[in-house]
Amino acid sequence: MALYCGIDLHSSNNYVAILDEELRRVAEQRLPNDLGAVLRMLGPYRKDLQGIAVESTFNWYWLVDGLMEDGYRLHLTNTSAVKQYEGLKYSDDRHDARWLARLLMLGSYRRGTSTRGRRGRCGISSGGVRSWCRSGHRCCCRCAGRSSAGPACG
Repeated sequence: MALYCGIDLHSSNNYVAILDEELRRVAEQRLPNDLGAVLRMLGPYRKDLQGIAVESTFNWYWLVDGLMEDGYRLHLTNTSAVKQYEGLKYSDDRHDARWLARLLMLGSYRRGTSTRGRRGRCGISSGGVRSWCRSGHRCCCRCAGRSSAGPACG
């Protein structure tokens, strides 16, 4: 069964939602911002996960880097760039995480996907995303619909 995950990330915690292809909730949980906790929660669903959508907020680096290093397929999602879903974003973490998973399933999001060891449109390897962004370089960042120093397209 194909599963889709959305993670609503905040400064001290995150909310993980996993949906199936019928948009039924398979699992959801609020977790501390600890990679081990997130990996333990995702572990039982790993073989069926088609991807994980994470909103490209200011603090995504640790989560995306850690999940990619563990072999998960990540999708940085710029929800404000999704015009056909404008105004549908909910205001609580549980619904936001489900909404990210739904966007991933429908393929209806602006994204910058990464696969470990490959180079993205910016020519940055996924392992170099954090150091590239922190060094102040500008990136093509089509996932954000603009050029900026920040979330890389790698």
